[in-house]
Amino acid sequence: MNGRRRVYGLKIWFNGRLYERVEIGPHYQEKHPNINDFLILDLLIELSTRKVQVDSCRNGFSYFCFDDFEWKGKLYRVVVCVPDHHRYIGVVNCFRR
Repeated sequence: MNGRRRVYGLKIWFNGRLYERVEIGPHYQEKHPNINDFLILDLLIELSTRKVQVDSCRNGFSYFCFDDFEWKGKLYRVVVCVPDHHRYIGVVNCFRR
């Protein structure tokens, strides 16, 4: 993986909306080499079954934080954002607790 944002064509429901694109930023790679994009995509698919409240809104983005999300016996923290135009889901950070 490189230090650039990666784009995946993935149809996923999130908070009652259908998205057709996921963008994963490189931030998690700096300190969490045990995480990869494919794990993040799996986590997003699992998270898509949940309805969540916005944690914060800044600069045209709504941010959602999933703390202590358990998947396959491990705890993760996943931070995603959705731009106001609702065209994609962005993954800001992801790591194991």
